[in-house]
Amino acid sequence: MTAQELISDRIPCLRTSDMGDKVMDWMEEFHVSQLPVVNDRQLLGIITETDVLEAESQDQPVGDYHLSLPNTLYVLGTQHVYDVIKFMATWKLDILPVVDEERNYQGMITLQDLIQGIDKVFGASEAGGIIVLEVPHNSYNLSEIARIVESNDAKALSVNLTSSPDAAAYHVTLKLNISELTRVVNTFERFNYKIIMSFFDKAQMDDTQDRYNLLLRFLNT
Repeated sequence: MTAQELISDRIPCLRTSDMGDKVMDWMEEFHVSQLPVVNDRQLLGIITETDVLEAESQDQPVGDYHLSLPNTLYVLGTQHVYDVIKFMATWKLDILPVVDEERNYQGMITLQDLIQGIDKVFGASEAGGIIVLEVPHNSYNLSEIARIVESNDAKALSVNLTSSPDAAAYHVTLKLNISELTRVVNTFERFNYKIIMSFFDKAQMDDTQDRYNLLLRFLNT
């Protein structure tokens, strides 16, 4: 999934001639603390709530405010959703501008858009079960893991790899297209895989889905 596919049209961009009170009104209306500033089609940067509040006066055009964030905080439309995640997580952004090769503004990605994109990438809202394996670094073999899954007439909808808390192994999170995981878990255990957790009970899966739905509703408020 690319940044272009995540662009939202819910929130307009600011122009340099817009006044500070308009910035604050829009931030309150759209529940964000940053907004992109565009001159003609060119992205100038991101103005933050703090930029406005710390200025000597809010009764001035956006073009007169000092922008505290670097003007390099944007992604190209062709960049992957992982790049979007990196920028927004590193800089704690509510929005991220998307531009073309000439830095012409294409639109913005909101935190809600990113969450929905992650859902599609990882299949979070798809029906199925979840298995988390702990695998030593030198034993990680994705093709073998996939073979074990498919030998039980299942498919991996997504595979996510993270380091264990002590950094001694990988935690491999598998989202499968089946909810009854007993056979798959048993097969992994026969191959000496350590199962950290699995979610295959309907009540567990419903609880996970309810939490995800609550997050989306929170982002929509």
